Amino acid sequence: MFDQLRDRYHKVWLDNLHMSAFFAKQAWNHERCVMVAGVAWTSGRGVPSCVLQETVKTNQLPTTRCEVKAAVLQGDSKCPDLIGLSIYDNKPVHFISMIAESIKWIVKCRKVWNRQLRQCDTVNFLRVNVNNDYNHKMNPVDVADQLRNNCRMDHWIRQRKWW
Repeated sequence: MFDQLRDRYHKVWLDNLHMSAFFAKQAWNHERCVMVAGVAWTSGRGVPSCVLQETVKTNQLPTTRCEVKAAVLQGDSKCPDLIGLSIYDNKPVHFISMIAESIKWIVKCRKVWNRQLRQCDTVNFLRVNVNNDYNHKMNPVDVADQLRNNCRMDHWIRQRKWW
């Protein structure tokens, strides 16, 4: 897959199906030195145990939301700058990244409908830069996945029982 890249140090964002610490290490050790980042599942994917967060009940969400844990792999010459990151939103989301140069909060704004004023207001909120980069870079892939599912030719066949 990476043999088709023409340059070295290419940045690739991956979905949670493929992302793992082992994959990140193998991509970096490829002759093209590919840097990867993405959301990772927790089971067997190389997310450090010190950044794992347990799912909490709904009544504990206000105190747990926006909790961030991060770890950096140091001392491994075959895999420099590997970051494991966990952000708690409605549930824990785990990232593995070789692309992130820093971990910081950034201010974003969004238009929200205000019922009292009956107009759109701009609301500022905080997001971690790793999460923002992932959302920004993966959006075309997610849209393509949605369109592929909606435009399937065999979609009507899957709803029928075949004897």
